[in-house]
Amino acid sequence: MDKVKGLTPHRGILGYNSEIRRFRAYPAMLVVVVLIPLFYGGMFLWSFWNPTENIDHMKVALVNEDRPAAAQDGTPIDAGTQFVDKLVNTPSVDWERVSAQEAAKGVEDGTYFASLTVPADFSRSVATVATDHPVKAPLDVQYNDANGGTAGTILESVMQRVHATLSQTIGAQSADKLFVSLGTIHDRMGEAADGSNQLVDGAHQLDDGITQQLAPGVDELQSKVGTELAPGARQLADGVNDQLAPGAQELRDQVGGTLAPGVTELHDKVHGQLAPGVTELNSKVTGELAPGVRELHDKVHGQLAPGAQQLADGNRELQQKLGPVLDNPLAMQIPVVRDLVDGINQLADGSAQLNAGIQNDLADGVDRLDQGVNGDLVAGVRQLDQGVNGDLVDGVDRLDQGVNGQLVPGVDRLADGITGELQPGANRLADGIEGQLVPGIAKLRDGTTQLRDGSGRLLAGTTTLRDGITEGRDQVPAFTEQTAQANGDVVGSPVDLRENWLHKQMSYGEGVAPYFLPLALFIGGIFIWQALRPINRRHFAAPVSATKAVLHSFRPAMLLCVVQVAVLVGVLLAVSGLSVSALLPWFGVTLLAAFSFAAFQQAAAVVAGDAPGRFVSIVYLILNLATAGGTYPSATLPSPLKELGPLLPFYHVGAAMRETLTGGVGQGYWIAVGYLLLLTLGSLAVSVVAAAWRRVYTVGSLHPAIRIG
Repeated sequence: MDKVKGLTPHRGILGYNSEIRRFRAYPAMLVVVVLIPLFYGGMFLWSFWNPTENIDHMKVALVNEDRPAAAQDGTPIDAGTQFVDKLVNTPSVDWERVSAQEAAKGVEDGTYFASLTVPADFSRSVATVATDHPVKAPLDVQYNDANGGTAGTILESVMQRVHATLSQTIGAQSADKLFVSLGTIHDRMGEAADGSNQLVDGAHQLDDGITQQLAPGVDELQSKVGTELAPGARQLADGVNDQLAPGAQELRDQVGGTLAPGVTELHDKVHGQLAPGVTELNSKVTGELAPGVRELHDKVHGQLAPGAQQLADGNRELQQKLGPVLDNPLAMQIPVVRDLVDGINQLADGSAQLNAGIQNDLADGVDRLDQGVNGDLVAGVRQLDQGVNGDLVDGVDRLDQGVNGQLVPGVDRLADGITGELQPGANRLADGIEGQLVPGIAKLRDGTTQLRDGSGRLLAGTTTLRDGITEGRDQVPAFTEQTAQANGDVVGSPVDLRENWLHKQMSYGEGVAPYFLPLALFIGGIFIWQALRPINRRHFAAPVSATKAVLHSFRPAMLLCVVQVAVLVGVLLAVSGLSVSALLPWFGVTLLAAFSFAAFQQAAAVVAGDAPGRFVSIVYLILNLATAGGTYPSATLPSPLKELGPLLPFYHVGAAMRETLTGGVGQGYWIAVGYLLLLTLGSLAVSVVAAAWRRVYTVGSLHPAIRIG
């Protein structure tokens, strides 16, 4: 009876009335249902497994328009060629060197995903590093999202790495030069420190010389000039004005008015009288000798002796008046004065000798002549005639020539020199000393005082300079080429990023597996309920509880879920090399996810019907995909989706799979297990309630309306 009604007790999960038994004639359908998750998940994982391995297949145009430049020291720089060669030799993408026109056309038509252009001023910009006007070296990148937005994102990351590497290289080289320059600066500051030490020593010597020698010397000079030189110069001027000039004029008057006429008269008388007289005496010795001798005696004692005495006295007085001139060394340095003094001295000596000769010799001779006329008269007259006409006449001639030819002009020159040169010069000297030298020395003393103060400041300044240079030299490090290069490398990349992973995935596919595997299982569930009936309608008419009716349809779905998961997991582990940190927990949560998805889809079909139920499942799938945070972290989702995610299963399944694949079993795993169990049991409960509700028949359900035409 039960067998006829289809109520024969089933034998295990594959009883007589099992849904799977209906497909014994269509085994291919079961194979398709089993392989759908593998096909769906496998294809997606394969395409996303490790896309970065094939980035070098992406064509990027490389254009080098750079023109070589020269650094400040004249070193040639061809940074563009070096940069392009390095890119081509260490390819991260498929670089192709082309022209600017080819690059623009290729990016436009999709031949190239992007283009990288090294502009013409690239090397010139690099050469400005460490100058007064540095310019960043430009690189021009052209993207075209029409060739694929993901391609732009990938290439943007590549360009950022290229930019970072190039910036690090240029920065390290520039810093290397900077540190080498610092070493040079340290050496030069050492030399400057040595020079500053010498400067300080010189400033010390200068300060000592000014304070210990120059300033006291100027003080002493001022004192000497004020107390000795100026009064002495004034005294000299007064002596010249009051004594020397009048004395010279008087000397000229005496010599010109007295001495010269006397000598002329003597000359005339010797030639006109004495010589003829001696001759006459010699001829008239007998008849006229006595009166002639007497006359000679009278003239010698009455005229010649006083004249000689007067001449000697005048010359002696003139010689005495030259005393101030002789005592003045400044006057004695004048050649004219010195010659005049010598002439006066000679004149004084000559006049003294002449006076002595006349007083002693001539007078005595006349006396002896007078006395010896009658004695040795003949011999004496002969000798006298020879002496007078020989020596005396010559002497008188020389005397006349010396006085009138030399002494008179010399005295005139002496007087003119004293009154015309010495006297104005002495006055100018005194006035200059009093009016210029004394104030000048006073200014010199003031300047010396300022100089002494300045030398003190100079000494303090040079000492400060030396200390500053020495301190600065000690603060500027001395770099060798090796240490400069090492520091340049650190400055070019000053931060060493130490990356550590608590758990690290081996490929990008492992990262998206927690997103695609639930998707594959959900699609597999849809195909399961395409092959199986969510609930057998005959159970509505049979005396079977709604729970048994629901479980009767769900048990074969569970079996297919187990097979799907087993095939999917087995192939992934065997073929893709997926690494799993916790295999059994991962397998368990995967199987539980398949059960929960199948239960939810069954509930949707039981409640809404097959077609509407599938529509609800697809909408549910879309919501899960949008809120799961599979490709990007859920924190990056819009706020409504981010809030909705924890309420849906994909969010928790993804968290559990990430833990079991890459990390370990943690809190997220157990939350997912609890959520999936609740979802499975809740979905089954909804199916049971819906099945029980659908067993209530109405007139409409028993006699449906028939529409005609």
